[in-house]
Amino acid sequence: MLKVLYDPDGFFSELNDPGLRIPLIIVGINGIIGGIVAYESVKYVSGFLPYEARAFIPAITIAGAVFAFLTPYVKWVVLTAVFYLIGMFFNRKEGFRRHLAFTGYGFIPLIIRDLISGYFSINILRSLDLTSISDITSYRDVLSSYPGIKLAGLISILFILWSANIMVFGVARAGEIRYRDAIVVVGIPVGAILLYTVSKVIL
Repeated sequence: MLKVLYDPDGFFSELNDPGLRIPLIIVGINGIIGGIVAYESVKYVSGFLPYEARAFIPAITIAGAVFAFLTPYVKWVVLTAVFYLIGMFFNRKEGFRRHLAFTGYGFIPLIIRDLISGYFSINILRSLDLTSISDITSYRDVLSSYPGIKLAGLISILFILWSANIMVFGVARAGEIRYRDAIVVVGIPVGAILLYTVSKVIL
């Protein structure tokens, strides 16, 4: 499976009858990492909440972790749907399930990205001098000034490009379209994601 990281075209050319089990696991790993980061972040911040609000801490922590776990699955389905719809203009073939399976492999580089960004987020959050709820509400502004966050943002861009490269070959093979057409199919939504990510790093 690691072949998809350095030879996606060769990998997808050998993937004649893809199932959803492995892509589900790949996206699930992304979700687990996101869930852990959300859990640790909420657990840390909740210690500074007013006493009367602390009864809701367990529910808030669990809800945050579950939401973070499910988010990659939503992104996977939505992104695949966008690829599938844009591919209609290029006479794409095959069904949505095949596109979903092939797109799922493109989330592998994002596992590494999420590990790096999660590490930075949790450790920087723990290093902040938070003493009141007013400090917590403004901690995002404080985080943005940390060099580590900027570095994580730049690294994130590289992994998104890596992921997009895999998805280009996956979409081309899944829909049986030309690679240059697949670049357009993947480039439109991923380009929008990159613009958003770059804006967060710069601003």
